[in-house]
Amino acid sequence: MYYNTGGKVDAWFLTHPHKDHVGAFTKIFSEEESKITVENIYCSVNPLSWYEQYDSTRKEEVEEFLTVLDTMKDKVKEPNLHEIITIDNVSCKILGIKNPEITNNAGNNSSMVVQMKVGDKKILFLGDTGEESSTKLIQNNSKEDLQCQIVQMAHHGQSGATKELYTIIQPKVCLWPTTEWLWNNDSGTGEDTGPWKTKETRAWMQELEVKQHIIGKDGDVTIQI
Repeated sequence: MYYNTGGKVDAWFLTHPHKDHVGAFTKIFSEEESKITVENIYCSVNPLSWYEQYDSTRKEEVEEFLTVLDTMKDKVKEPNLHEIITIDNVSCKILGIKNPEITNNAGNNSSMVVQMKVGDKKILFLGDTGEESSTKLIQNNSKEDLQCQIVQMAHHGQSGATKELYTIIQPKVCLWPTTEWLWNNDSGTGEDTGPWKTKETRAWMQELEVKQHIIGKDGDVTIQI
């Protein structure tokens, strides 16, 4: 079970309140007596009314998450842009926070973006960053901060971050939180029968000569760079 390794989390980073990103958190901490304890919760979220107006199709899951979060106020920390959070030997720099002014693809574009650095290796967590928040990331950060050896592909690798942003990142390893059907753009009747943009993003990564792809559909893989 998830608590067999100690059941204690020093820092939990939540990019945005969509169920496929915070569902486990919501489930664990909605239990009356959770077997998990957490010391610090880092997130950057807008008020429920904002999601009701601009991300209404996800209203129920956002409300459920925010309700649980409200019971843990003493643990919640909303970081500032460019704030650095140090956890043991990991340096976590906040490159993007909630974007209330972006109302197109609003929930995804509100993703908090975190650069984590261990030694001389950097990994960038993009959440579900979209086109508009990609532009804002480029405007608000140096190329040095955005350049990372490892990147979590935005919005599962489809209809997310822009080619311009990935070109600046220059990743060597891409982490794809992506199912087989999404990887193959398969709507259920065969490859390339769906509306998803994964193949386009895959082509970008080929142009950037990415060395390694870690894909959710393939299960657990050890990264060596």
